[in-house]
Amino acid sequence: MAYRQSGKKEDMAQEIRKAYLTRRRSLRKRHLKWVETLYAINGEQHKILRGDTIVDVSQVRTDDVDNIKVTHNYLFQAHRAMIATALQSEPTPVVALGRPGRDGKQLARACERLLQWMYHDKNFKDGMRSTLAWTFTCGVGFMGVVWDMLADDPTWVPDMDDAGNLIYKTEKTLLRDEAGELVESEYGTPLTEDMLVPQGGYKYLGDVKFHSVSPFDVFPEQARSWSDVRDVIMRQYMTKDQLVEMFGKKAKQLVPDVKADDFLRFDDYEDPTSANRHEELVVVLTRYMKPNLKNPEGKYCVMANDIILHEAELPGGMLPIFPVYDHEHPAHLFGESAIYQALTVQRDMNAAEADLKMDRRMHAHPRLIAEQGSLVKGATRVPNVPGAVMEVRGNTKITPHFLQSPPLPSWVERAPERLQRTLQDITGAHGLSQGDQKGIISGRQASVILAADRQKWGPTIRSLASAVEHTSQLALSLWRDHGPVEKTVEVYGPQGTPMDVCVFYRDYLTDNIRVRIETSSMMPYNEEIRRQQINEAWQIGAIPDVNMYWKLQRHGEMGRMMGNDEHSVSRARQENDMLDKGSMVNVEQHEDHNAHIDEHLERMRDPTWYSLPEQGRQTYRMHVAQHQSFVENAANPVLAGESQMPGLPQEGGNLNNLAPTMTGAANQGTMPGVSVGQEANFAGGGQQQ
Repeated sequence: MAYRQSGKKEDMAQEIRKAYLTRRRSLRKRHLKWVETLYAINGEQHKILRGDTIVDVSQVRTDDVDNIKVTHNYLFQAHRAMIATALQSEPTPVVALGRPGRDGKQLARACERLLQWMYHDKNFKDGMRSTLAWTFTCGVGFMGVVWDMLADDPTWVPDMDDAGNLIYKTEKTLLRDEAGELVESEYGTPLTEDMLVPQGGYKYLGDVKFHSVSPFDVFPEQARSWSDVRDVIMRQYMTKDQLVEMFGKKAKQLVPDVKADDFLRFDDYEDPTSANRHEELVVVLTRYMKPNLKNPEGKYCVMANDIILHEAELPGGMLPIFPVYDHEHPAHLFGESAIYQALTVQRDMNAAEADLKMDRRMHAHPRLIAEQGSLVKGATRVPNVPGAVMEVRGNTKITPHFLQSPPLPSWVERAPERLQRTLQDITGAHGLSQGDQKGIISGRQASVILAADRQKWGPTIRSLASAVEHTSQLALSLWRDHGPVEKTVEVYGPQGTPMDVCVFYRDYLTDNIRVRIETSSMMPYNEEIRRQQINEAWQIGAIPDVNMYWKLQRHGEMGRMMGNDEHSVSRARQENDMLDKGSMVNVEQHEDHNAHIDEHLERMRDPTWYSLPEQGRQTYRMHVAQHQSFVENAANPVLAGESQMPGLPQEGGNLNNLAPTMTGAANQGTMPGVSVGQEANFAGGGQQQ
């Protein structure tokens, strides 16, 4: 029996279809402009938008022998440099759950580790890279996150009744003894017994998936800004088998309905009308609506062939996609692309180079001119082929000679270079950013150029950080609603090594989730300005330690190369080996305590430090405390007993100086810290004698 939907669903399907066709017609001209940009980036600048069609100018112009066409593509390298600049840093999430107290902070930190695991495991980097590619091409890209039913392998799920109890069935199994051998009857036949086993089957449970949505497949309602959009339709192309796996019998009667105008007519797509297509695709329209009076929880519907395949509440109460703007235009919903602004310059550059090439050819091979009718035999016209023989009348007034062309002006020679600089200024990708620099420049000049290029993408990076915030917040909400109850999460560091392992429970997540991305971790920074600030701080004495100076300059090994910290660091590393074994190491007064503290703390940050015995970790804590006490006593004259407490009168007045000292009555220095035995005595509630 064929599936038949109700009249209400038919009306809903017709409404979605009508809205989709209306919005597609309104976006047609903008789509053609994006297609023109795509052609230009791929080296086909001769395909130009004229009116509402793409015209191939190379086919319109006449092809003669002297016509020279230059198609250098500088936009491709600029596009790659822009994406590489934007992908230099990774987002650092900060989660707030709206729970006061220490438990709320711990749960928020657990959610941050879950997000870092998702960034590494759920196609986040691929989605962000594709989003940036669309952003720099079209002026806007869409980053999304969904709970994809096909993103994970099928899982065996038991069946349950309405009360949530498992449903069992009886199966006969072979009876075995304690040794695992089959138990046989007196006739030698194996014995069986009835056992209750849970019923169930393999199902798709899905998983969180970050993805990039093509701007050609997003059809929002007309609005000024994305915050005002309350209804958006997304288009997908799927096979019938995939739809049957996801939606069951409703999708069995679907038929392929992809038309030629549903596709981008570009090299990536095969002609949908061809009979040799390997996959017959179905156009799937998904409509997402924010909460309103009619649907307080929001709503989304999936439709194909004018059949509603699925409808439910809006997941997380948020739209599943969020825009990333190259330049956000205040007059309309879609942004503007810097590369599109450079298309005219790219075409002018190719035209200038073509003209220059033709002029150079004419100067290298000038034309021959002769008096009309002076040729008597052979060629009747003046040939321009080297080695040609011409017979000329003797009474001619002008002998054949080469045409003397005027010299090329200097501005003609410099035109391509000037246009190339203009293109680099518009796109913000100069030669250094593209990995190409003809000439020798200083490191400071290179830093200034690179920093200037990165600075131009500040608005794009901020827009990307905002999209990552929304997608991360929605990903946590989807995990709360559909994720596993318990999940072991392995968080990976920047070098690809596991830095943390935790067991995450779905109950950690609340209804009120807020995610913020530290924009400074993603924003391009100006290295040269930063170095100038460090140099000024060093000159006025704000940085007293030369090791700290080189570390702030991002030259961490300069101190070791100069030999001013090698002995202290080497000694601290030897102490680390002894502290790992639980041996106590005394702290000497002459040691470089800051260098020792840095080296010990670096060892304590290593994940393997937590696997040391408790005694070994306690020796580290006490040893570092001894170093810190020496640093504090040397830096603070009040604690050292050499200066008055602020705000107290001198000795001999109404009040005495109550400043604590680290010296005893016999002027003997006390050793800070306690031994392992004393620490255990304190932990057990005892008192020190």
